[in-house]
Amino acid sequence: MTPLVVEESVVSAIPAGGLGRIHVVPRDRRRDGSWPPVDADAVVATLDAAGCGAVVLVRPPAADPGAAALSALAEVMEHEVIRLPPAADAAAWVVAVALAGHGGSPPTLRALQALAGAPDRLVMLSGEDDELHIPALRPAVLVRWAGYVWRPCGRCRGGGLPGARCGRCGVRVDGDGT
Repeated sequence: MTPLVVEESVVSAIPAGGLGRIHVVPRDRRRDGSWPPVDADAVVATLDAAGCGAVVLVRPPAADPGAAALSALAEVMEHEVIRLPPAADAAAWVVAVALAGHGGSPPTLRALQALAGAPDRLVMLSGEDDELHIPALRPAVLVRWAGYVWRPCGRCRGGGLPGARCGRCGVRVDGDGT
């Protein structure tokens, strides 16, 4: 089973009991509700605890500069990094679906890469209240679907959902297999 690593701001809305076997980089919320930068030592300790082969799920550095150390250190320590959507609620949705949709075990790397792009294609924000509207499908169905629709990226070893961003490098996946 592949361990997953994510930083705390992404999973703060997910009940602790629902986090299963995920490794969370601690990040205490400030009194004003903002998140301070992750501590590099805490990142290294969490990655070490997750072990070899752990997959790191992280929002792009531009969306959350305070978590940039997680993706940078994960790459240096040779962990696979999946780029979550920039929006915090969409990133949390991807992690929640990944955790709930595979019976407590992380989905395959390909399914994770495709799920990371799913909010671009499936999740819509309403104009009035900026509330996430997601398809009415069980997480297990979404995870299986993500594994089937994954296409390779033309730029890197990753891939994702056709028409969405690659879960590894962030460029658009064209869907024709090139």
